[in-house]
Amino acid sequence: MASFWARRAGLASIGAGLLYILSGFAWALTHGTTGFNLQRSFLGVDHLTWVRVGSLYYPLMWVAVAGLQGMYGTTLSRPARLGLTLLQVSLAMHVLSQLAMKWLIDPLTEYDDALGILGWITYLVATLLFTLGALLAGVSDWEAPMPLQAHLSLLVMGLVLIPSLAAHGLFTSNGLPQQLGMAALSIPFGLLWIWLGLGLAGVGRRSYGKSRVVRDQ
Repeated sequence: MASFWARRAGLASIGAGLLYILSGFAWALTHGTTGFNLQRSFLGVDHLTWVRVGSLYYPLMWVAVAGLQGMYGTTLSRPARLGLTLLQVSLAMHVLSQLAMKWLIDPLTEYDDALGILGWITYLVATLLFTLGALLAGVSDWEAPMPLQAHLSLLVMGLVLIPSLAAHGLFTSNGLPQQLGMAALSIPFGLLWIWLGLGLAGVGRRSYGKSRVVRDQ
């Protein structure tokens, strides 16, 4: 069972990290709020498609956290379990916010409609819950079976998420350096998900190897 959760959670986490970084660059170079990137395409894909496809990293992140919960939830302390639960709730809220802001309306022309505003408020609340959940899960139970890699990934995510989002306001002018600076903000967060996924995938391979040895005996 551990290898089942770990392999799937690991792949989901790696996929989420890669998509997060890629969509970060796509958004910065195509979002059209500056003179430089006025509705350009990225890798031959238009802005609206990137906005919608890029939001799919949230369900992948949810699968990764659900994998952590499935693997270690029964062995963790109450604060750690609460942290993982908050992460799952926050990521589910992020999925709903993206659905409201990017799929049920046209995000290019209807972003200030009631549904878009509701989605934005949901996004802000979900971000706060994610930060709290990541910090709780990251700092709790360092001696528990959950790998140190998972603790460090979640802890750093909790510490850097809100500052990195706030830093977006520093990159609002028209030049290419500013837009690339905005895109670069997606790299640390995406790399943390990839690192977490590699750790989980490693747990899955080790668990699978042990089960094979037991069966062979």
